[in-house]
Amino acid sequence: MKLRGFRIELGEVENMSCTYGGIMQAVANVCAIGNTQHLCLYYVSETEIDEEALADYLAKHLTEYMVPSAYMRIESIPLTPNGKANRKALPTPKLKISNIVAPQNELQQKVMDVVMEMLQIDGFGITNDLVALGLSSLTAMRLAAILKKNLGAAVLMRDIMQNPTVEAIAAMIEGQSVDSYELKAYDKRETYPISGSQRGMVVD
Repeated sequence: MKLRGFRIELGEVENMSCTYGGIMQAVANVCAIGNTQHLCLYYVSETEIDEEALADYLAKHLTEYMVPSAYMRIESIPLTPNGKANRKALPTPKLKISNIVAPQNELQQKVMDVVMEMLQIDGFGITNDLVALGLSSLTAMRLAAILKKNLGAAVLMRDIMQNPTVEAIAAMIEGQSVDSYELKAYDKRETYPISGSQRGMVVD
């Protein structure tokens, strides 16, 4: 199964999760939360599991893109008639986001509104990692286009991916020189010199 261009080995995620203390069974799945796809882990345990500690544990043993971004404790794993995990019967989990910082000014709020509408999720703050919330290079490209249209801001997709927080994006918009993104204008003349390639096309 693929997620944002990366091949996800669900069985590997499940097997590693079951080595964490307290987890009896686990099943991984890629599912939609809001407007984006996420790798989700469903687990069965007798007691509550510290999911942040679980995520840290998996991050030490799995490739970064194979670490789930959503976790959900369930009573039992639904099965198909042939005894395999029925991923289609799994509930949709919610992203659990901590350290939420509210927008501090109007510009941050405007950027937040655009991101919320694009990702179709809420409950996050200006310092939370948008990539962890589902932002991809494709959605970052769309975000750059919307920011240009709505706010007149020229922010590049690669800059968004390198600084994927509302706070950082707003800072880039606030500190940019709009003139640097505009096409250079030349003085109007009655005649203009021909270029080197044009000279080769002139025949006496």
